[in-house]
Amino acid sequence: MRMFDSTGKMPDGILEGNVNPMGNWDECLNTTAFFNDKSFIGKYCVASLFKSDESASHSHQLRQTAPVANLDVAPILPALPDGTEATVGVCIPSTCTAEELTLGLDIALRRQKVSAYIPDYLCYTREDKTELTTAAIVMIVILSLTGLCMVIGTVVDLIAVQAEDGPDSAWSAIDAAVRWILPPTIRRVFLAFSVYTNGRKLLDTTSTKDTLSCLHGIRFLSNTWVILGHNYVFLLFFKHQNILKVYSYYNDLAFAAIANATVSVDSFFFLSGLLVAYIASRSIERAHGRFNIIMFYVHRYIRLTPVMMIIIGFVATLYVYLGSGPMWGYAGLGNAKNCQDYWWWNLLYINNLKDTNVQCLGQTWYLANDMQMFIFSPLVLLPLYHWPVYRPAVAHLPRLFLHRYQRHGYSNSQDRAKWPSTWRGRL
Repeated sequence: MRMFDSTGKMPDGILEGNVNPMGNWDECLNTTAFFNDKSFIGKYCVASLFKSDESASHSHQLRQTAPVANLDVAPILPALPDGTEATVGVCIPSTCTAEELTLGLDIALRRQKVSAYIPDYLCYTREDKTELTTAAIVMIVILSLTGLCMVIGTVVDLIAVQAEDGPDSAWSAIDAAVRWILPPTIRRVFLAFSVYTNGRKLLDTTSTKDTLSCLHGIRFLSNTWVILGHNYVFLLFFKHQNILKVYSYYNDLAFAAIANATVSVDSFFFLSGLLVAYIASRSIERAHGRFNIIMFYVHRYIRLTPVMMIIIGFVATLYVYLGSGPMWGYAGLGNAKNCQDYWWWNLLYINNLKDTNVQCLGQTWYLANDMQMFIFSPLVLLPLYHWPVYRPAVAHLPRLFLHRYQRHGYSNSQDRAKWPSTWRGRL
């Protein structure tokens, strides 16, 4: 009775796309039964049902002897739009396999032209255990050492701040002791991990005279646009009720901005290109035309890569230990599996050239695109400074931006004072 009770039943609103009766995960896993002096426990499996043009073709002796069986949602599935897939939570004895469940459902549902698919990784029992791998242990050590550096760096930083505020206090003596214990280089390394100093920098909202403040507005509006668009797009890929209602939104003109939110990323390409040109032009001007292209690339790579690789390492090794549930079997696939196999594509910033279904951290496609365009940016930056004849071809970007910038209420002289003379001459 508990196994039947925990299996997904006929839900409301099937014709509106509510075809995912997941049953009760905990009830199934907490079931224990006894049969012929032996015991078994509940095994929860996620069965995917889809329309099949032909009846099941399994050749097996069970075909003639299978008892009458069904899943409530199956008879209605053929009446739904093509491509509709139902997901049903099924509770079976732990002695059964996913392959046997697939075969049994295929036989039982063949006359309704419905097929089933249940992979092993979507079947669970309460006795399942996930052991830490060597890679996971190494990642835990790395993150622990990073956390330790953050604690030491923050303590050293706060002691120095207190000593500076009170030169005659006990903090001054403690700071002197710390400086005596830690060599200057080691101390600077720890201070680089200080939560206090880095937190103040991250949360600092002050602006300098060189700040292009209108970029904050562009960044904020684009961020909210990206988040809003993703909220609706991801609805189509997960198990929700009334999912067909979402598709109807796309025929509404008022929904057009959300349906076309993909272009919001173009704003970030614009911001990145503008800031690269703006900062690099000022640096070239201050260096009287000299341009260290090696450090130009190295600085960018070092600034982005370590953080991205730490996240990739975490996803590839530790992500699978963070949760459980009917759909958690997918956690060992997707990003975790892709990052184990293809992390080096991200390291080289060529992951956007990989097929989307095997990309490690799909959202890092932007970093790859951005880095690739950054690599070619000197082809624009150097002619802008050294060969004035080419300036009109690249000067239209700051001209258009300045026009928008002035519309926000800044005077022409104030704006021009912020741009490198290389650009001001053209503007």
